[in-house]
Amino acid sequence: MANARLVIDNLARIKRQVQQLMKAAMKEAAETVEAQAKLRVPVLTGHLFSTIGAVPSGNLRYSVEVGAIYSIYVEMGTTRQPAQPFLFPAALTVQGMLPSIFRRNFASLK
Repeated sequence: MANARLVIDNLARIKRQVQQLMKAAMKEAAETVEAQAKLRVPVLTGHLFSTIGAVPSGNLRYSVEVGAIYSIYVEMGTTRQPAQPFLFPAALTVQGMLPSIFRRNFASLK
């Protein structure tokens, strides 16, 4: 019976540790998308740049949001203005980095 309790306690500890590591990895990925988007965004006044941010959006979830209401027109373009994508290319760049982000964050799991 004592062994079963030990196993249950260890599983609970491992679950908590994995959740913490997952949250850290997701946060790092979102912050990296934010940084990449800020490198790519066209800057005229700086308002669009200043509204890009990574925010928690649920348990083990993060979103990269752009608060400027006109950001979609910059990203996708209009009939009068060519597209100047910044968020989608940032996400694609970080997508390729995800394995290394997760490996780095989970390296401490033993």
